Amino acid sequence: MQILIEYVVRRSLQKDKTKLKGQHLKNPKKMTDTPTGEKILSAFSDICLTFIKLSGASLRVLTPLTDLQQEILKKLGLDCAIYHCTGHFLNTLEINI
Repeated sequence: MQILIEYVVRRSLQKDKTKLKGQHLKNPKKMTDTPTGEKILSAFSDICLTFIKLSGASLRVLTPLTDLQQEILKKLGLDCAIYHCTGHFLNTLEINI
């Protein structure tokens, strides 16, 4: 799966003649059109889903997408709305904590 993600993102970047910024820890402004699958996936490592239950009411909070994460989803041919739909779907679930 990682190799497929890498291939699709690289192909899209090259087709659009664009580059991704923020893939290098030591130099976040450095741009690349050949990100590795590992770096692409690591861009999503800080996403957090928090469940809060108070007085019978449940709340789920999903970390907003960064600009880099949104750009990667677009390069994968995915609409960022799928991420927001996931948050909406989670709010409809009853989870016993």
